Amino acid sequence: METTLANHTIKEETTSFLIDRKARRLSPRTIDFYREKLYAFAKYCAERGVIYMEDISPRLLREYLILLGESHNPGGVHTFYRTVRTFLNYFEEENDEELPNPIRKVHPPRVPNQPIVG
Repeated sequence: METTLANHTIKEETTSFLIDRKARRLSPRTIDFYREKLYAFAKYCAERGVIYMEDISPRLLREYLILLGESHNPGGVHTFYRTVRTFLNYFEEENDEELPNPIRKVHPPRVPNQPIVG
């Protein structure tokens, strides 16, 4: 059977990504961090009917960041952005299909530069 983009569910690719991170011997805490952030993203996508990797769009990503901003501080939103970016870059590297990487069109959220008071 020939693999097509429609065979790449977000859930399956999240599992593949986490296996890759384990194979790279990243720390269990780092793996848990990725798992938590990516499961939240996958849940967001599923709630919007986005099941396949090919259906992730820059607009979906921007709307996700806006939603996160309602309950997270700027640094927290940025951690989700970095995690999703790492995941989408991994998917792009792993697959030879001609699928535009939607994160390339999404600028990272701004994090204010606040001096440490001590």
